[in-house]
Amino acid sequence: MINCQDIQGHWVRRSIKAPGFEDLTTRVHWMQAGRDYADVRIPLDRPNVSGAGCLADLPLDALLTIAQSEGFAGHVSLDQDTCTWHREINWHGTPDGLDIGSISFDEDGAMIETGVLADYVEVWDQCAETETKALRFANADYRGVMVSSGEVAVVGIGQTSKTATKTAFKGLRNGHTPDNLELVFDGLHAVCRF
Repeated sequence: MINCQDIQGHWVRRSIKAPGFEDLTTRVHWMQAGRDYADVRIPLDRPNVSGAGCLADLPLDALLTIAQSEGFAGHVSLDQDTCTWHREINWHGTPDGLDIGSISFDEDGAMIETGVLADYVEVWDQCAETETKALRFANADYRGVMVSSGEVAVVGIGQTSKTATKTAFKGLRNGHTPDNLELVFDGLHAVCRF
């Protein structure tokens, strides 16, 4: 049985494996403070966009790569060895289903997350054990969760009722700029260093 204290801290994903898929390069940071969490997933090949003034300045391949990033934030609930990540804020809008994983730890302290509703295994390493703190904020349209640990924070800001981005994402994959491109990039998910 796991408890909330077992998953506290700053976690970095080492790997994910699923049938026909393995990823060892996406930079994934998950921070947990109490029941609050924030998670960001950045592709290794993310393009440099420093010269762009707006989305229209970027080529489609750059937009597609950036759009493959993921981020979510919210709270967790625990039951025995399973953890449910309630995605109150989600980069890609309302998810198709629940995010539930079975949690265990290997002899070296790495966390092993095995999908309950999906077939995957993620391996997580904990960064330096420093106290984490969560801050929630909101206005009329947007909500945010920031979890910090030492000089690092993960933040997620977005609309809780954001429409799923599948249609816009499909347009990018098919080589055209969708009319609702701004939907994909509405919100902010980032890892920050102070």
